[in-house]
Amino acid sequence: MTLTDNLVLNSTETTPEVKFNCGNGELEMNGVLLPLDCDAFFNPLLKWLEAYMSKPALVTKLALKLEYMNTRASKYLFQMLKRMNEHLSKDKKLSVKWVYDKDDLDMLEAGEDFSALIDSEFVFVEA
Repeated sequence: MTLTDNLVLNSTETTPEVKFNCGNGELEMNGVLLPLDCDAFFNPLLKWLEAYMSKPALVTKLALKLEYMNTRASKYLFQMLKRMNEHLSKDKKLSVKWVYDKDDLDMLEAGEDFSALIDSEFVFVEA
């Protein structure tokens, strides 16, 4: 993979749509996060991020519009956010937009938990 490749994955019943754009630093995950095999789902994302983080945008904007995620997937997502924050915190910025359904306080709380553990900007958007 080269740095000019974007990563686009269609959603399934158990995984979100993924749109990672290396040109503008806009990354998005949209849907449910319940992969049967977390390694198989997250490894391509982590591999892409490793390449991207060698020459990231000044501000990387990650939009997470997750309807639901299980505990195992949330651990993988946390590791992904942690890795991004560690690589980007030197001279680049990570901005996370956490979109949650107004009636889903569990997803809001999950985002707040991530925000407390990751030293990056989090913006919470009620949908």
